[in-house]
Amino acid sequence: MIGHRHWILFGLLLIAACSPPPAAAEIQTERREFFDGRYIVILQTLGKANTAFDSNSQSSGNTIEREWVQIRWNVNNQAENTLVIDKGELTVNGKSHGAVTPGSEIKVDPEGKVTVKPLEKT
Repeated sequence: MIGHRHWILFGLLLIAACSPPPAAAEIQTERREFFDGRYIVILQTLGKANTAFDSNSQSSGNTIEREWVQIRWNVNNQAENTLVIDKGELTVNGKSHGAVTPGSEIKVDPEGKVTVKPLEKT
């Protein structure tokens, strides 16, 4: 004979077995342009990211002396990520990714992989 507790346990197991799996987080994409499109940054995250952007440009006449971009982001208050472009040098989470040229498209995917697509000349 099956006791009352066994029926409750059986019912809970049946509910758990029939429940759909949890929904996977969707990839969110955020695209930003800096300095009239000189740098394009695409951030892809699993879930909605909290982002903060800062940029500064210094020039003398028609000569650009320094362009600086900093983006900080996290998802669900997890560890903060940082992307910096300083004088044309790209750093993501403390790791150098070399020089980027004006017009470059910089993409960081949800796993942190960085891809730089230089400006295509026509």
